[in-house]
Amino acid sequence: MGSLDMITYFISVVRDTQEIRDQQLQRVEQYQQLADQMTQEATGAIAGLRKLQGKLDSVEAEAVLKKFLDEVDSK
Repeated sequence: MGSLDMITYFISVVRDTQEIRDQQLQRVEQYQQLADQMTQEATGAIAGLRKLQGKLDSVEAEAVLKKFLDEVDSK
């Protein structure tokens, strides 16, 4: 293999390596976007669960109060 062939081969290896790196960077960006989207969805779900918990707590409290008042009324 002559020195020109070696240089040409080296340049093709460098280009291939750069293409692979660029593809990997694109994948990382896609994964980051997906992670951000999942984080937003999870944050929304947590907020919804907290609202639901607040409603359940008030329903539970209301049921306890009703039971107490029913017992008072029955005496």
